[in-house]
Parts: sequence; C-alpha cells; structure tokens
Amino acid sequence: MFCKMVVTGEGKSDMGMCNNQALVCSGADYDIGPATLLLIKLLERHLPA
Repeated sequence: MFCKMVVTGEGKSDMGMCNNQALVCSGADYDIGPATLLLIKLLERHLPA
C-alpha cells in the first residue's frame, strides 16, 4: 500500500491541460496527459478496490 505519493508535471505532455483556456478546470474541460494515464493505471493496480 502507498504511504506517500508525489506527482508533478508541466504541460499537456505530462499531467494534461485545460481545453477551455482556463487556469483551473475539471471533468470534460480537462484533457488527461500520458503521465496521468500511467499514474491512474499504477493506482488501480496497487490500491484496494
């Protein structure tokens, strides 16, 4: 089980970006980046369901 996690990224090629020109967004206004997809897969594999 994870005790600590540090995540950092910059730009759409890392964690993702807003697709509506805003500084803060969520849901459909957010384009997920490849590092985020990798992090999601890692968490799904190691965290209890």
